[in-house]
Amino acid sequence: MQILSVTAEIFPLAKTGGLADVAGSLPKALQAHGIHTRSFVPGYPGVVRALSEASAITEFDNLFGERATLLAGRAQGLDLFVLDAPGFYNRQGPLYTDTHGREYADNWKRFAAFSLVGSQIARGLVTNWRPDVIHAHDWHAAMSLLYLKYAGDDSVPRVLTVHNLAFQGQFPAYYFPELGLPAEAYSIDGVEYYGDIGFLKGGLQAADAITVVSPTYAREVMSPAFGMGLEGVMNERHVDVVGIVNGIDLEVWDPSSDPYRASLFDARTAAPPTQPAGAAPALRAAEHVRTGLRQRQPIDMAEGHGPSRGNRGRDRQEWRHPDRPWTGRRGAGGRVHGSHATVSAERWGQHRL
Repeated sequence: MQILSVTAEIFPLAKTGGLADVAGSLPKALQAHGIHTRSFVPGYPGVVRALSEASAITEFDNLFGERATLLAGRAQGLDLFVLDAPGFYNRQGPLYTDTHGREYADNWKRFAAFSLVGSQIARGLVTNWRPDVIHAHDWHAAMSLLYLKYAGDDSVPRVLTVHNLAFQGQFPAYYFPELGLPAEAYSIDGVEYYGDIGFLKGGLQAADAITVVSPTYAREVMSPAFGMGLEGVMNERHVDVVGIVNGIDLEVWDPSSDPYRASLFDARTAAPPTQPAGAAPALRAAEHVRTGLRQRQPIDMAEGHGPSRGNRGRDRQEWRHPDRPWTGRRGAGGRVHGSHATVSAERWGQHRL
């Protein structure tokens, strides 16, 4: 079986979050089951530089106003198609925002172009290769399924994975005529979304199957609290929604060989929770030095990683230890990692540790 994975991020070449980890590790996991994946990604500078044995498949003289080349090659053990469009992707800094954190004004165009080419690959743009399934990830790639639907091609099953429903690719409706879709696509069954354009919403309507990152999340997105305005669509499509727990790449997330750890450990050498021995003191000391936290004894260290938007539960997070109930005593240390954390930081800042 041949899979076309359409993704705006892929580890280790381009990453802002967990989407990249899944997109980078899933092809390796599927390969073990005889399923081959070719991933289609934007031509960010780091991606283009990493390509080996790159060859040009086709050129676009006017792809949403930019010149572009579709490349094929390999990088970091991944088989890739890359949309090399310097006008869209050759930018310094984050993938979706400028260095001041402002979203690029042309994000709608950058990922409409990306999605359009993804749909064309699924339809046979690459000579002697056509996927059995197209698998799009998040709003950046969701429109590839809509383009495929309105091209009238139902020969390739369409799968959409939603990693975080909060990121939806919502843009003003006046861009719709520039998307190259038929007029009927601007409807409740298409890309129309509260009077705007919704890239993720359009992909949800066009997908044959929808996956989310856990069975729990599959239930949560049906509710107003977690549906982020899309709970109506998710309930309408509930028969096609499946929750699959995210896995990890054990070669990357291995504390016994992780070059970024101050001290290495595994299941045999990790310290029991009640006996701070082995690797724990070295790790804790390194964290104090790195963060500037004051060293006190005894001390509990609590860390949280991940998106800080309320829909991921951070607004209700509690720090707990399986064997030591949280006492709230002074002398404990905490650190929070994540993006979009302004509101959450204000909430957490009210708690003196």
